[in-house]
This record gives sequence, C-alpha cells and structure tokens, in this order.
Amino acid sequence: MSRYFVEASNKDEFDAAFKAGVSYLGAYTAPFSYCGAWRIDKEGEDEEFVLFSGCNEVQDHFSFAESEGFKEFGKIKEFIKGADIKHVRLQKWE
Repeated sequence: MSRYFVEASNKDEFDAAFKAGVSYLGAYTAPFSYCGAWRIDKEGEDEEFVLFSGCNEVQDHFSFAESEGFKEFGKIKEFIKGADIKHVRLQKWE
C-alpha cells in the first residue's frame, strides 16, 4: 500500500507520469492486480494518491524498484513531496 503526497499544482503531471509507467508495475505484479485513486478526504492542501498493488513477498517489491520498468514508473518521483509505503498482507476471512 503506497500513499503519494502531491502538491495540488502537480496533480496532472503526476497523473500523466503514473499512467505512462503503471503498465510496468502491472506486468511485474501479475497475476495480482493494482488499483489506485486520489484520496477524497484529504488532509491539508496537498493531494494524496493511494495505490494498492500485489506482490507475494516484500522482496518482490524491492526487486521491482531495481528493474528496468521502474525507470519509467519511477518518474512519478518528480511530482511527489513524499511517500508512505507499507507492506501488508490481506486475507479473506470466511
């Protein structure tokens, strides 16, 4: 789970960079999917983009950060003020 903090003036640029690079993330995390959206109950003036993506292990996330595809996805860094990334495991309870 990733939270990206973006100045309101950089929201469109972040969106463009994210859309240009997200296919690399999707290809890397398959068969798991990803979803992300702008937080609507934001705190303060900055925007917050929240991304959920799947990996089997924490190391898989770090491996993506070292991949060729991350060079394109990583362009979002130009438009963020900060990020909060947590590794979580979701489990369906029956």
